[in-house]
Amino acid sequence: MTQSPPPASGGNSLLDRFPPDVRQRLEITEKRHDSYDVVGEADELPRFAYFPHLGTVVSLTRTTEAGGTVEVGIVGWEGVSAAQALLWPRAMGSDAVVQVPGTMSRVPFATLRAAMNESEPVRELLLNFAGGFLSQVSQHATCNRMHSIEQRLAKWLLTVRDRTATDELELTHEFLSHMLGTRRAGATVAVGALALDGLVDHGRGRLRILDRDGLEERTCECYRVVRDLSPPLPSR
Repeated sequence: MTQSPPPASGGNSLLDRFPPDVRQRLEITEKRHDSYDVVGEADELPRFAYFPHLGTVVSLTRTTEAGGTVEVGIVGWEGVSAAQALLWPRAMGSDAVVQVPGTMSRVPFATLRAAMNESEPVRELLLNFAGGFLSQVSQHATCNRMHSIEQRLAKWLLTVRDRTATDELELTHEFLSHMLGTRRAGATVAVGALALDGLVDHGRGRLRILDRDGLEERTCECYRVVRDLSPPLPSR
């Protein structure tokens, strides 16, 4: 994935790098979204592509017939929610769910796909992001199969923190269990283990990262692989 600086406007780094004349034709609208808003359905071709602004995070989740849910990909200010469908205009098979609330730029999917076909700079930017995103998805699949819940939780917290640039996260153990594809009790035990070692502090509906370096030591190698697929991150 091509490296880029943080968006000066606090917007979306990928969209900010589109040529100005293309941006003017994209019918961009901005809207604030709440946690758990679904901005893409697994069984539908997206009507819109969403570009999260700095601090907003979207999870791509898959749900089994038995009702289990797991996160397979994550998108923040560095990307767009509909990368797979841009490559192959079909239903994505994943729900796109707002994980951390905030503002996103919305572009009609057909308009964005037309811009991708007509503009070489836009096509290169979107293909670079899509390639990096698919690598992220494959790394998540490896991680979910091979590593412990505690390692996966540390990776997840760091990955979200990188896209929000804040140590304060609003989330529940139930939500964490869905993201990690485990039982709620398993997520609770993993959070408790990190808290016991002074890496995080948690309360009702919130979690604060206390020791980022310690989390990096506790996580698996998958975090570093996923991190290196993304642009440099801003500090706050």
